[in-house]
Parts: sequence; C-alpha cells; structure tokens
Amino acid sequence: MSAARKRLFHPIFFGLFPTLFLFACNADDLSLRSLWLPLTLTMTGALLTWGFYSLWIRDPQRAAAMTSLTLFLFFSYGHALDIVQGWSLGPFQIAGHKDLGSLWIAFFLMGVLLLFRMRGFLNVLTLQLNATSALLILFSLVYGSWNFIDGHHLIPALQEHPDQPAGPQPNQRLPDIYYIILDGYARADVLEEVYHYDNSPFIRWLQEKGFYVASLSRPNYANTLTSLSSSMNMSYLDSLATLMGPNSKNLLPFQRLIRYGAVLRFLKQAGYTLVSFSTGVSGTEIRNADVYLTPPLGLTGFQNELLNTTAIPALLKSYDLQRKLHRLRILYTLEHLPRATRLEGPTFVFAHIVCPHPPYIFDKEGHPAFLPRRFSFTPDETLDWQAYAQRYTDQLSFITGKVQAAIEQILKNSPSPPIIVLQSDHGPGFHAKGDEKQYLRERIAILNAYYFPDKDYSSLYEEISPVNTFRIIFNQYLGGGFPLLGNRSYTSKSNFLYDFKPVLDQEEGCVSSNRRSERVNVTDQARCP
Repeated sequence: MSAARKRLFHPIFFGLFPTLFLFACNADDLSLRSLWLPLTLTMTGALLTWGFYSLWIRDPQRAAAMTSLTLFLFFSYGHALDIVQGWSLGPFQIAGHKDLGSLWIAFFLMGVLLLFRMRGFLNVLTLQLNATSALLILFSLVYGSWNFIDGHHLIPALQEHPDQPAGPQPNQRLPDIYYIILDGYARADVLEEVYHYDNSPFIRWLQEKGFYVASLSRPNYANTLTSLSSSMNMSYLDSLATLMGPNSKNLLPFQRLIRYGAVLRFLKQAGYTLVSFSTGVSGTEIRNADVYLTPPLGLTGFQNELLNTTAIPALLKSYDLQRKLHRLRILYTLEHLPRATRLEGPTFVFAHIVCPHPPYIFDKEGHPAFLPRRFSFTPDETLDWQAYAQRYTDQLSFITGKVQAAIEQILKNSPSPPIIVLQSDHGPGFHAKGDEKQYLRERIAILNAYYFPDKDYSSLYEEISPVNTFRIIFNQYLGGGFPLLGNRSYTSKSNFLYDFKPVLDQEEGCVSSNRRSERVNVTDQARCP
C-alpha cells in the first residue's frame, strides 16, 4: 500500500473546515463551547459518508475523494446560492434552490465519473487534497486564534460606572421587575404614518391596564447590541467607542455589557433573582442568570449561519426547520413569562424577543408565514415595499396579541403588583426603499411603556429614552440616587457599530430633550451633541 493510501485524512479535515472557518470569522463574538455541537454533527456526517462510500466502492482513495467532493458541494451550496442566484449560464437560468440543486448534482456526477476514469493520478490527487485540507485547517486555527484573542483580551469594564447608591433598606418589599424587549417594534405614530397601521387599540389597552406610554420615545442607539448595552448600563457608550475605535468589529464588549452590566449588578446587590430567556442571538444571551429558560429545541445564531452555508435548507424546504424552531422559541418565551410570578423573593426577568423583527414567520393569525428564501434576521430586500410592510404589520399584530395575553397573566398571577417595562430596542427600517430619511424616522422611534405598582408616573415623560429607564425605577423603588441623563440618539452601520453618528434635532429630538431638562435635575450629558 502506497504512502498516499495510508494517509487518507483529507475527508476529516474537509469535514472540520466549514465549522472552524465560520467560527474563525466570528471568534470575537463567540465562546469555544459554540463549536462542540456543530463539530460533532459535521464530523459524524463526514465519517458516515466516508464509511458508506468505502463499503460501496471498496477503494479507499476513491471513497475518500468522493467524500471530500460531497462535503465540498454540501457546505458550499449556501454560498453558491448567494452568489449565482439570478445568473444565466447560457440557456441555463439559476433562479433558486431547484436550479442550483440540479447544477450541483451535475457537478457531483461529473466528479464521480472523473474519479472512476482516473487511475494513475489518484495518488497525486490524494496528496493534493491532504495538503489543501491541512492548509485550510491551519489557516482557520491561526485566523480564529487571532480573532479570539483580539476579541477576548480587550473586554473593558463598564466605562461609565453610575455611582452605586446604598440600595433598598433592609426588609423593604421589593417589586418583581419584567423587562420585555420587542425587537424592532415601531412607535404608534410611525406605524400610523408610514405603515398605515392603527395600533391605538393596543396603546389604549395598555393605558387602561395602568401603563404609562411614552408617546415620543426614541432609542439611544439604533442597533440591538448598542441599544441594550446602553439601557442595561444606564449609560451612553462614548467611552467604549473611544476605546474600541470606529473601525472595530469586536462585538464582545457589547455582550459583556449586557450580560454583566450595571443594572444586573445593582439588582443582584439588592437581592433579586435574575431570570433570562434564550434569545437565539449570541450577544443578548444572559446565560449567567440565576434561572436561564430555553425551549427543548433551538438553534443559536452561529448554528443558523452554519446551516445556511449547507444544502440542508433546500433539502428541508417543506419542513423549514430553522423557522419552525425560531417560532417555538418566541412562543416559548411569551408562554413562560407569567411563570416567573411563582418564584420566591424579588425577581428580575429579562426577555429579549426577536419579533416583530425579521424573519417573518407569523401571519396576523399566528399561522406559519414562511418565505421562499433562507432563514435570516435581515429583511428580505427582494420584497417590494408593500409586501414588506404587510408581512411586518401582520407579524406585529400577532405578537401584540400574545404580549397582551402574557401581561394579563403577569398582572393576574403576581402576588404583589410588579414593575413591567415593555420596550423596543429600535424601530424597524426598510433599506430597499432607498429613503435614508424615512429609514431613520422608523429606526429612531420606539414603543416604550411602563407599569409601576403605585401608578406614580411623575418621573416619566413622553420623550424618555431607555438610558433613563432603570435610573428612574431604581430611584423610585430601590433607594437609588441616579441623576437623569439627557436623551441623545445615535445610529451606526451594522458592520461598524462603534462608529456612532448623532441623530440631530429630528422632530421631537433635541428640542424635547432640552425642554425636559428644564423640568428635572439632569447631568451635563443632557445637552444635545
């Protein structure tokens, strides 16, 4: 047996490479435990494929080469679909999964034919595949290590520590706090003016239940990670932006600010039990909570992206596994929210619900609303404006009803009146329409509603932004002494989150902040940038 026949390791390395490379590209946002399940599954699949071909062909080199060919076509399918969808190759038009699948089958058959006709070159081919796969693994390990170290060595402590007051008095009865974030939920006036959707019945229902609805609320930041990093620390992110620089793509500081931020530290110090729900978004997963609730089945963001590179979404198109699991996660969170009322002692519940944000998986009745495209958290820009707006408002309508039911149960089952904050992290926004002004109008306008046990809303105001949410709650109910900050809003592109651009004086923007600053004691940060 030749040396080449003895050293048949390239199927193993080609099986490892897709997962390792995707991890390497995102290592500054992931933990090493993200690797184990995908690596186990991909390696199991590679070994089973190799074993099948070996039993069928009974030629080790050809079986190994066929395995590597199969793995290459399987894991490149999603990338190829992104690149070639809509292309014409002579008379052959690639319009979607079906056309690309036919082309991939043709490539596989041609590859198998060449392998069976190839005799003298099998040893050379094996050496080349071994060398190529080894180089790919080496590159992934080096690149991934660089990104991982770069991402993890520069995790700053909270850059703007609010002074930690003494906190509540001993034996003081503390209310449960529910922080419910509906991702991408638009403010009522934006829904009316831009989407022609009347959300006033829901707003009236909230008010009838005793909520204060901030009718002119804006987020401090226009992306999920930046917005929640700010609200969970009661601070602006100016120092963090200076430290990281505008070109940084390291997302771990946001993850750390959400997971270990000032709000959670203060609550823990006050004796609260921390409860969080699985979100499916790595940056907002608070796994270190005292109680972490997740559905029996679910996929992480990393796992979804890995699946999207493969042919699995095409093979399971009728079942649509990814969307089904995402639906189950959202429904699980909304159905289990009221169960936190059973926990003893003061409880803080964090529920980031990625809805009505894309993907659009519910119609207005709650039935599956699956799209003929791969699973993604980004809007489908192949849709025209009318189709997008219809899908968005249908999903918003359904999720609104489910939220109402959850709040009803929380209020009914709570042994004493709780605090409920129902807030969106940012508004929607449809890039494909090409209107940047309208995009910002949608993005910088959020649902923001508060339920306080004593209905004392004298500290709230119509322009309140999330940076002051927990300052006011802690001041009013937990013996805090936090000064209120002015309301500033920033936007940044999704690939350069630290490059903050101020949103200046749009309608109720800076003017409202200054008007409010005349009525309350605010810090110097109250002034508009």
